[in-house]
Amino acid sequence: MVRFLLFVLAFSFISARALACGIVYGKDWAFLTQTPEGWSDACHTQAMQGTVITLWPSGQRADQAEAIMYATVSAKDFLTLHEFAVDAQTRFKTSSAKSLVSAIEVPSHPAKVNYELIAISAAPGNREELVAYIEGPTTYFIVVITAKSASVLATHREAFMQFVAGFVPMERK
Repeated sequence: MVRFLLFVLAFSFISARALACGIVYGKDWAFLTQTPEGWSDACHTQAMQGTVITLWPSGQRADQAEAIMYATVSAKDFLTLHEFAVDAQTRFKTSSAKSLVSAIEVPSHPAKVNYELIAISAAPGNREELVAYIEGPTTYFIVVITAKSASVLATHREAFMQFVAGFVPMERK
């Protein structure tokens, strides 16, 4: 009986931890997501400042990770996702003129959301990044993976694409 209770407690702890960032929400927005296998997460007030969820490879410290994924939320001040993405990229290029921004064709694998995807080389801190712009019912989301090098980015690209493909924006009422 004691073993069974210990098993139930351990399973409950693991399950609660696995779902801890499964739903991230704010005033009038929310999204469902799933942390990729081999990644750790922090959301809400535990997330990196300026983000609503932060992820990093398990076994690494978040503040020293070779790659970090995160999401931010923006007001829905543009009529289309494309207009929002163009504006965000224009503002980024103004603040980081050395960075090279290039559009990437969205993969054909099924996603629960429509999004635009770009790559950024020589991002601030000499980092390599992939950025997905996602439209929600009440907000736009920017989901980023930033890595120390192109090879590190390539190593974690599939986890990022899985994260984006499973991102489900919602309206919070």
